[in-house]
Amino acid sequence: MQKHAGIKHDMAELAKDRASVLPSVPMMSRTAKVSLALSALLCGMLAAKDAHAIERQHHLGIGTGVTLLGAASSPVSLGGAVGAFYTYGLTDQFNLLVEGSFALQSVSDNPLSDKDPTIPKVRPRFLGGGAAGLAYVLDVLQWVPYGGLLIGVNSFNGGTLDKSIVSPDAVLALGLDYQVGRKLSVGGAFRQHFALTQLSAYPSYTQLFVKLEYTWGY
Repeated sequence: MQKHAGIKHDMAELAKDRASVLPSVPMMSRTAKVSLALSALLCGMLAAKDAHAIERQHHLGIGTGVTLLGAASSPVSLGGAVGAFYTYGLTDQFNLLVEGSFALQSVSDNPLSDKDPTIPKVRPRFLGGGAAGLAYVLDVLQWVPYGGLLIGVNSFNGGTLDKSIVSPDAVLALGLDYQVGRKLSVGGAFRQHFALTQLSAYPSYTQLFVKLEYTWGY
């Protein structure tokens, strides 16, 4: 028994000596793991073929969605909208946007509105307009977010209006596109309109679209 106990003691001492000469390998910290994962993700993004905007590329598409129109002294009206969209890549960062839309709005004013002169007649049945401007593009793999500013014109017609109204329009354009392939992309678009000469009558004019676009030119 003493012999076996001596052998075990010698083996334990040998293991201790070997551990003392081996270099210590610290455990990887959580911060290091996160940094490594982010570095790998960044390398993958930089290596992706679609990770840059494409100059001189054309997009031509159609979209459908909704329009939310807030009129003075009147509830927000909901309508269906259709749109046409053209995009051209001026540089790697900036696109030219040219687009137009048409909307059919609900008209549900108080039935007494025709008899009550104190209720504004500001509910149009039809909205139409067009605009052009620039957008800044930030590509992330196949997802392409963008933001821009457009200038154009809007028209308000029908409904409870006494006559048609035409106003210059400034448009805040935000969107996110997804490049399905070399010839096809889909996306969503947010448009906030500012009818510059009718801001008191129409303080809120918002459109949301889903789009399908054909692309060419690269």
